[in-house]
Amino acid sequence: MNEDEYYILADVRWRGFNDSQTAGPFQSEDIIGKVVGYEKNEVSLITPLEDDS
Repeated sequence: MNEDEYYILADVRWRGFNDSQTAGPFQSEDIIGKVVGYEKNEVSLITPLEDDS
């Protein structure tokens, strides 16, 4: 993998239908946030990444 690539895995197999196991590594510019938690039967809470530039 290159320096600007990330391997992302889902915590539960059925939720990870498009994680790195099937889609391969993700480019850093394609990552828009991070999951900070979720509630059962709810949409994941996502916070945007801070711009380091």
